[in-house]
Amino acid sequence: MFGYVNVNQQELKIREYTRYRGFYCGLCRSLKNNYGVSSRLSLSYDITFLVMLLTSLYEPDTQERRVSCALHPLHKHLELRNRFSDYGADMNMLCTLYMAQDNILDAGNIKEKAAGSALFTLYRKAFKKLRLQYPGKIERMEHCLSQLHELEAQNCTDLDRMSGFSGHIIAEIFTPVNDEWTDELTALGFYLGKFIYLMDAWEDIEKDQAEGKYNPLLPIYKEDSDHFNEICRSYMTVVMADCAAHFERLPLIEDVEILRNIIYSGIWTRYELILNKRNSEKHAQKHISEDSGNSLSKERK
Repeated sequence: MFGYVNVNQQELKIREYTRYRGFYCGLCRSLKNNYGVSSRLSLSYDITFLVMLLTSLYEPDTQERRVSCALHPLHKHLELRNRFSDYGADMNMLCTLYMAQDNILDAGNIKEKAAGSALFTLYRKAFKKLRLQYPGKIERMEHCLSQLHELEAQNCTDLDRMSGFSGHIIAEIFTPVNDEWTDELTALGFYLGKFIYLMDAWEDIEKDQAEGKYNPLLPIYKEDSDHFNEICRSYMTVVMADCAAHFERLPLIEDVEILRNIIYSGIWTRYELILNKRNSEKHAQKHISEDSGNSLSKERK
């Protein structure tokens, strides 16, 4: 369920985007140092947001340097890295491993199952390390995943309940320590996790219906496909309003405008891309149907 918590680059200043990319590169460096070169394939913008959020909140010592790397060998770029970059790398790997497990369970063909199994095997040692480092966190996350899979098997369509499991999982990721900010970070992560789950279901609706897979939004889609996108957008907007309310209660100063860009605008960029693609395909299909109808009319004449 990665890829939804991103920036709206068009609305960022050059300096802001440079800092955002700096944290992204710092997370990439932590993944490489802690889990090997291949782990960078799992690098997530979602976790970059987490690293920036925790950095702004706790203000740790942050190493700032200009570096080049294998992906950008000719030009040096800003890299921002601190203790939350390492924490983010841990959570990035944990999410990747759970996604691999989820793909194994939900895969529609042998190729998808094999890909998920290969990914989980590749990072099996990392999972053992993480289990020792975060035993309570992992136990709570796996309990939520177990309940989620159980209710998916029962074809549960209670959106609040189903998205809530994802919310509790992301809430665990957003709380590295137990302190005075834990409640706000937990609530922020909870509503962001619900949003991610709903966006993922919304994006996959047509594919899941065609393949006969579980999707909690299918009843809405079947009942009112013409207004499906608007209904889902409305529901997700309410969820993100709750997320934003808890975000605004945190005493964030540095990089807060970048973080606001993500919370209020960036999280909708993928929605807009997918919606535009759907509308274009629907428009093209309408023209094809009209052209076919006109051709038949001419033949009858």
